[in-house]
Amino acid sequence: MRGRALAFYLASCTAGFSHRARADGEWFCHGIDCPNFSSTSIYGTEVRVYDTSLWASTSVNSNSLSYAQGVGFERLFGYISGENESKETIDMTAPVLVKMIPGEGPNSNSTFIVSFFTPYQSGPPPPAPTSPLVYLETMPALTVAVAEFG
Repeated sequence: MRGRALAFYLASCTAGFSHRARADGEWFCHGIDCPNFSSTSIYGTEVRVYDTSLWASTSVNSNSLSYAQGVGFERLFGYISGENESKETIDMTAPVLVKMIPGEGPNSNSTFIVSFFTPYQSGPPPPAPTSPLVYLETMPALTVAVAEFG
């Protein structure tokens, strides 16, 4: 409940104070396609609201984030490298999302959903994956706080 209250608070504070960005022109996209977002700053922290967008995703069950990221990335890289119904090569995009759904107990596997943004928002639909482990999904608008470090 606390997370929902924080999200509501952030949404309330940002109303009327955002700007639109074409994300692929942003420094963190490194010249590759990224989803569009609106952005504002709250107490020095950037808050982005990404548009509803299409993603290629895969689920990996593991107790290791690094293992799940590696397996998920390999599957999705195969999809964009031509392992799809039209054998089409799809340009790499950013960001790569990883969502974790915790397991039932402290020593059980968690489900990690690894996702690549697909740049097919206004054109023809992307080709269907040939792997049963990769699927296409539309994600609703997503609000994230961004902090730079390192």
